[in-house]
Amino acid sequence: PSVYQLSGLITGHSRGEPVPFSLIRVNQSRRRAVANAEGFFSIAVAPTDTLHISSVGFKPSRLVMRDFLAQYEGDLNQPYLYE
Repeated sequence: PSVYQLSGLITGHSRGEPVPFSLIRVNQSRRRAVANAEGFFSIAVAPTDTLHISSVGFKPSRLVMRDFLAQYEGDLNQPYLYE
């Protein structure tokens, strides 16, 4: 399968403010990334991966890459809001 370098910004749902130092984990593997102080992260992912995102004080979230890629129809270099 292809591998993508996924970069993004973790934000809180209600206010849209960056969530610093969130943990982004791939499936049950050792692959992970930590968002920086501004909520930005970057991680290598495959279409079969699921990202698990967590941070203290926030409900855990997940991003299923297969679903994301099926929904996303734009330029992969443009921002996309995934909820």
